[in-house]
Amino acid sequence: MEAFVFSYLGLTFFSYAQFEFSLGFFAIEICVIMFGRLLGTLGLVNLLKICKYDAKLTTREIIFIWYAGMIRGAIAFGLVLRIHGNNEGNR
Repeated sequence: MEAFVFSYLGLTFFSYAQFEFSLGFFAIEICVIMFGRLLGTLGLVNLLKICKYDAKLTTREIIFIWYAGMIRGAIAFGLVLRIHGNNEGNR
């Protein structure tokens, strides 16, 4: 499902070619995504602690989880871009 979403996003990107690229909007969006992912990661770790699960995670491990979750989508998007071939013969 993730591959479908990223391929759909990649293909629809070309449908909006008439819009201007905004570096400021891009930077703000990246910050919002990173902050949201951080809140989600810290929120789940704290929820585990509230539920009396002894999550023995160091700050370094939490940062790794936060970063790994962000690059997971980029990896799926990159893999979708590598899909190629002639589908006309498969009809």
